[in-house]
Amino acid sequence: MKNSFLHTAKSLCKVIFLTIVLLLTTDLILGNFFLNQFDKKSNTTPYIDHNVYDHTLKKNFKDKIQWTPGEFYNYCTDNNGFRIKCEDNKEISSTTNFDIAFIGDSFTEGIGVDFEKTFVGIIKEEFKDLSIANLAVTSYSPSVYYIKLNELIKQGYSFKNLFVYVDISDVHDEAKKYKIKNNKIVRKKNPVVIKFQKKINQYFPVISKFNKKLKNVLIPNLKEKYFGKKTNSCTYLDKCYQKSSWTYNNTAYDEIYIEKGIHSMEKLYELLKKNNINLSIGIYPWPGQLLYDTEDSKQVKIWKNFCENKCDYFINNFPIFFDLNKKLGSQQVIKKYFINGDVHFNENGNSIIASSLSGVIKKMYSK
Repeated sequence: MKNSFLHTAKSLCKVIFLTIVLLLTTDLILGNFFLNQFDKKSNTTPYIDHNVYDHTLKKNFKDKIQWTPGEFYNYCTDNNGFRIKCEDNKEISSTTNFDIAFIGDSFTEGIGVDFEKTFVGIIKEEFKDLSIANLAVTSYSPSVYYIKLNELIKQGYSFKNLFVYVDISDVHDEAKKYKIKNNKIVRKKNPVVIKFQKKINQYFPVISKFNKKLKNVLIPNLKEKYFGKKTNSCTYLDKCYQKSSWTYNNTAYDEIYIEKGIHSMEKLYELLKKNNINLSIGIYPWPGQLLYDTEDSKQVKIWKNFCENKCDYFINNFPIFFDLNKKLGSQQVIKKYFINGDVHFNENGNSIIASSLSGVIKKMYSK
C-alpha cells in the first residue's frame, strides 16, 4: 500500500513537473505571439527605460494604446520623445528650442485622452505661434522633474518658460519609488529584484500577465465572494486611499517625503534660474480631495508658499473644482470631469485646466 502511494505521488510530481516545463517552454517561445494575436493593443506601449531619469517615451511612436479596459486612444511622439498630436507626427520636428515646456506626471502627459484633448494639447493648438513641448511622463515626480530637465539642458535643449504641474501622487512616488544618486534617478527597490522582474516579464509574458491578473483581480474577487473579505477595499474614492489622503491626513506619509519633493523642486528652481528659464507651478485636485479635503488644501499651501519669489505664476485649480463641488456636488463633478473609474481627467477636466492656463499664457506674452 505504501509503495503504491509513493509510486502515485512520484507519477503525479512527474506530471506536474513536465506540465510546468511545457508551459514555461511554450511561453518562452510563443508567449509574445499569443499575446499579440489575442491582446495586441493592450501590449502596445510608448514607454521605455532611461539610464538617467528612469523612464521616458519612445521616439517617433505612433499607435493606439489602452488605458482603461476596452478603451483605446491615439498616442504619438516626435523625434525628441515628447508627446504630440498624431497628425503632427507626419512632419517630425527637429527643434530643441522651446518657448514653453510642461512637465508633470500622467495628468500632464494626458493619460487616456487623445493629445489634442489634453490640456497641453489644447494650449498647443491655441498658441500655434509658440513652440511648446510636453516633457511629462507617467509616474514622474519632483526628483525626476529636476533630473530630466538637468539632462535635457546638458544635451542642448533650451526653454524660455517651464510649467510644472505638481501631482497629488508625487509624495507617494518620492516616498516609495525614487532617490537621486550621482545625478541619476535610482529606484528604491532592490535593483536585482527589478532586473529579475523585467527578465521574467520579457521571457515569460503570458505567465507574467496571468500572475498580475490573478493577484490584482481574481484572488481579491474570490476572497470577497466566498469569505466576504475585500483585499483592495480602499480605492481612490475612499478616504483611506494613501496616495491622495496625505493632504488631509497627517499620518499618511512622514513629513520627510513631502520635504524631499520640495527640496527637489528647489534644486529645479536653481537649475532654471541658472539657465534663465522662468518657472510656473500648477496644481489640481484628485477626486479624493473633492470628497474629503478643503479648497485651502495642504497641497495648495505647500506650493503657494514655495512659489513666493520663485514662480512667475502659481496656477491653483482647486477653487474652480470646489466651486463646481458647491454647484453640482462632488459625485457629479467626479462623474463629469474625470475618467470613469479612474483618478485622471477626461476631456472636460482637461478643458478646465487648459482654460485657466490659457489666461496665464496670454498675460505672460502680453508683457
